Parts: sequence; structure tokens; C-alpha cells
Amino acid sequence: MNTTTSLLTLSLVTFGLVRSASAITWGELDNSFNPNVGAIVIVHDNNPDTSEPRLICSGTLIGERLFLSAGHCTDPVENVIADGRYVLSDFRITFKDDAYDPTGWLEIEALATHPGFRNPPDSAGAGPMIDVGVLVLKRSVTNIQPAVIASAGFLNELNATGQLRDKGAGAPFTSVGYGTTLEWPEPVIIAPDGLRRRADSSYRSLLGNWLFMSQNLATGDGGTGYGDSGGPTFWVDPITGQKILVSLTSRGDIPCVSLNSAFRIDTAESLTFIQAVSAAVESH
Repeated sequence: MNTTTSLLTLSLVTFGLVRSASAITWGELDNSFNPNVGAIVIVHDNNPDTSEPRLICSGTLIGERLFLSAGHCTDPVENVIADGRYVLSDFRITFKDDAYDPTGWLEIEALATHPGFRNPPDSAGAGPMIDVGVLVLKRSVTNIQPAVIASAGFLNELNATGQLRDKGAGAPFTSVGYGTTLEWPEPVIIAPDGLRRRADSSYRSLLGNWLFMSQNLATGDGGTGYGDSGGPTFWVDPITGQKILVSLTSRGDIPCVSLNSAFRIDTAESLTFIQAVSAAVESH
């Protein structure tokens, strides 16, 4: 995986719906180590020049029918469906190690973007961007264990107790996704090949809605890039090994080699939205 532009958020530029993205850099093939991490794929493309299936974003199974991703992934999909360029059946979710394996494509019933999301994220006077979206699968996924989501203020508590800076425990964060890779030197971004990868990163800083991690080969840290957008960052408990989903790949830097910026889901805004979508699905 690797990071990318800080101007917008991280998804797949070539799709033409989402305006920025990120991919796993300096990591390794996941090989089913994180089976609850999946991808959003467009399988019927209306663009005659790009008729092959294409990866859009990454995400995580958080319930039998709930797939958590970034708002900058779900919002443009909603927009192109609303204006008639695409229909929902043009899109699929997969949890295969290879997103382009059609045997893993699952149908989507609905999707929702946090009402606090906006694009571009620096719109004047619009307040903080809430980069969260949820897709609802038509059928339950029962053979994959959903990810454990962090509770409200989880990262604040880790920070207050010094657990985010514990270098002795190794890089505490793992980002997972299907995005671009990076050749170095000089930095050359390689298009996504559809394979799921993971990379470990160490802590840099924490803000209200954002978790910043190192993405620096010199310090042994990997990160994210185009197509990893919406994919998870897990905090890995150094004692139990439990993986807690704490944030979503959202932004990156240029040229994808220093900073990994992820949107926190351990906030009231994120969790309230996720819980509302979950309750709506359960009521039907």
C-alpha cells in the first residue's frame, strides 16, 4: 500500500467518481489474514474505453450485511446512480484475496453516506468532514467474522495511557486494502492488481477526527495508496493480538512516502451513524 494526495481523500482516480485515494505500500500480500476486509468493484462499466471490472475502494465487514467504507467512496456511487449513469447492480462487494475473482462478487442492496460528509473536504464554512459510509449487502455473510469496532474515545484512552507511543511493542497499526503499490526509488505508483495487502505503521499524532501514522520505509513503516480508501486500520493489542478497527483510510500525502491519514471511527459522529444504519437493517 502507499499514500497519495492530501488535497482530497483516497479512492480510485481512474473510476472518475471519487477524486483521490491510497494503496498498500511497503507491505505484503494479505493471504486471507484479514478475511473481513473487502473491496467495492464496478463490474458493469458504462465507459466504452474501460469495460473491464475495476476496483473502486476497500472496506470492512462489520455485521452480517454491513460493509463499512469511506464517505468519499459511497457518496460518488450514490451520485452516479441518482443521475442515471449507473445502477446499483453495476457494483459488487467481495472478500476474496483477489477482488477480480467473479466467484466472490456479492450483490448490494443499499448504501448510505454520513450526512456530515462533503466533497471537497475543505468547503468553506462546512465544518469537519465525516468521511464514513456504509453499504448493505443483499444477503448475510455468515462464513466471515465481522471486525470488532472501537468504542467511543478508544484512541484517546490509548493515547492518554501512552500505548500509542510504545515503540517496544512494534508498529501498533495495520492498514489493509486492495489499492496501488509503490516502487522506490524514485516513487512510481503501480495501478491496483486487485490483490489484498496489509502494512504496519507506527503512531505519529491524533486529532479530533484523524489518526496520523508514519509511512516511511526508513523507519520500517508501510501505509496506504489509491484504492485503499475506506479500508480499515486496525490497532493490534500487543498482549492478546486482538484487532480493533479504529479508523478508515481517507487521505495521504505526496509522494506516498511519509504520512498516512485515517479517519477515526471511535467518535460519536461515526458510531452514531453506523449504529443507525445497523438498526435500520435489523428492523427490515
